[in-house]
Amino acid sequence: MRFFRKLIKSIDRFFRAFVFVILSIPYFFLIIVFPLIIGGLRGENLSERFCASWFRLMFWIFGIKLQLRKGSEIPNEKFIIFSNHLSFLDIPAVVLAFQGKKVKFLAKEEVLKYPVIGWGLKIQNHPIVKRGSEFSSVKSCIKTIERQDVDCLCIFPEGTRGRDARNILPFKDGISFLFDVMKKKLVPVFISGTEKVFPVGSFIPSSGSITVFVGEPITYQDFISENPKNRRKFISEIMRQKIVELSKKVH
Repeated sequence: MRFFRKLIKSIDRFFRAFVFVILSIPYFFLIIVFPLIIGGLRGENLSERFCASWFRLMFWIFGIKLQLRKGSEIPNEKFIIFSNHLSFLDIPAVVLAFQGKKVKFLAKEEVLKYPVIGWGLKIQNHPIVKRGSEFSSVKSCIKTIERQDVDCLCIFPEGTRGRDARNILPFKDGISFLFDVMKKKLVPVFISGTEKVFPVGSFIPSSGSITVFVGEPITYQDFISENPKNRRKFISEIMRQKIVELSKKVH
């Protein structure tokens, strides 16, 4: 009996994947081809708008439910999101949780090598972290967040995807450096469930529930009295602790 249940579940997943691939074909043109032809800000906005629609389609087809929890209101001014990172679905989860906001993601240079994903990052003008060129990366982030039409920048400070939402990896110091330079509000976000719905190494998502918990923002004034030599390390530690605290409220 257990064998047949697994078989039916597998058939269902592959059928959903087949339907998703077929319905994604028009989105390839709407997210990649047409925006590339149009170019400029119009192409970027078109790509982002239909990318969010594609994410909603993905969640609907695979039976993924998104639960948004708020420990505080989302700022009206520009801000930086920092979040734990578990799965490819973290990006769609943030986009859908912050709908109405133009979110840009800080991505690694290696991701540009992937077809479609890399093309989308370029078309949508997300800032890229380049190895050996930290100053250039910071300038790109500042330029992005200062754009009039951009609301926030999302960064995953762990630097890689974890496997357990309860185990938050050490944060890289880069985001505290950005915070120290840009002085924008930091909004902690804890994501749970993406590691089960679409874990690292999987090719087809499963149905399930994803929780996005938005915490209370951190302001630059909270750290301005800290010793400049230790402030950035202190900021990184406080940021990680904020995510840990949110994780305890979810689990």
